[in-house]
Amino acid sequence: MLKGLLNFIYVQYIILIWEASQQLALIADLHRLGEFLKSKEKEIEEKNREIEELYQHIKEKDQIIQELYQNINQKNESIEYL
Repeated sequence: MLKGLLNFIYVQYIILIWEASQQLALIADLHRLGEFLKSKEKEIEEKNREIEELYQHIKEKDQIIQELYQNINQKNESIEYL
């Protein structure tokens, strides 16, 4: 009877160790996932900076185009006046 009880306790101990190892593996996986997400977040921030720079560049070019368009319209009006 005592031997059976010891075997039962031993099996329960093995099961607890196995469950703990599974939980540790899950924690390790979650940690790796967190590190991966942090690296992706940094990549996204860099891409956002690049997009913002491109947007500013486009705004500058658009302003130049608007000024050129106004100059053309003014010259056209001058020509029509003549």
